[in-house]
Amino acid sequence: MNNNDPQITLRLDHALCDRIDRLAVRNGLSRSAMIRHALRAFANEAEMSGASQRRMARTVEYAQLALDVIIRDQYPDVRDKLLAETDKRVEQYHAAR
Repeated sequence: MNNNDPQITLRLDHALCDRIDRLAVRNGLSRSAMIRHALRAFANEAEMSGASQRRMARTVEYAQLALDVIIRDQYPDVRDKLLAETDKRVEQYHAAR
């Protein structure tokens, strides 16, 4: 940290401020250093989470495509029923309310 780094002011409720102070003391850090540490950890987790979600979405898309090809080729007579049931369940369990 140097004096050219941006300075940010924020308000915290008393309970959160007390928690941060306790953690700072336990870790031998100042309040500001503890907050910087927490924000860095949050930002790192958020970045990794985004990449993980993209990998998960790609994996799910691949599995769905593979299943559709298998069903279309080997079980064409039940494909429409499966799609209808899928649509029903997506609406029932995952639709925005």
